Amino acid sequence: MQRLSCRIRVLAPLVVCFAAGGCGGDSNGGGGCGPFTACGGDPTGVWQAQSTCGEFDVEELIADQGFPPECGDALSVSGLRVTGTLSLGAGSYDENIDITIEWDMRYDATCIRALGEQPAAAVPVSVFCDAYQEALQSDPESPFSAVMCRVADDECLCDAVQTEPVATAGALQIEGNNLVLELGDERLFCARGDELVLETADPMIGRIQVTYARDAP
Repeated sequence: MQRLSCRIRVLAPLVVCFAAGGCGGDSNGGGGCGPFTACGGDPTGVWQAQSTCGEFDVEELIADQGFPPECGDALSVSGLRVTGTLSLGAGSYDENIDITIEWDMRYDATCIRALGEQPAAAVPVSVFCDAYQEALQSDPESPFSAVMCRVADDECLCDAVQTEPVATAGALQIEGNNLVLELGDERLFCARGDELVLETADPMIGRIQVTYARDAP
């Protein structure tokens, strides 16, 4: 999940930029998981992702983005999906999946002023909202494939979709109830028959569980 964590970091600089009144350059952003016990087992085989759940530390995410306390409700996650295939061999793995996160964003006038370090509402919410949507749609570094913002009750409300492809392969070690992939990627697992459940902790987002079904031969 390292790539996913890094790409979310573009969000705060864009918000601060437009809350402050403009950037340099051209003028022209899940439901909780149930109990899980890593039971080990034999995880080898080809697996198709079936369902996903996540428990997100939103407070830590907001703090890591550099948001001020006035923006404590700025981010939330409304949906999480993982699709694709995970192949596990005796000493190797091949992962080809897409991770899709649906974000809800909420910026009121107090938050916008705090982001721009403005003592007064120098940037109207409607102006900020239009500029913010345009920024996320046009910036090549934006992590979002779709963004829609609107003003309601003097707040800028945005729905955004972030989809990240993951295509990796390499050496695999099975250590008890833990899968150790390359680059230090570790996932707890429980394999029972034709079902495999993996749990991973993203350093920025939180705990994510993915349930796989064995691919039919």
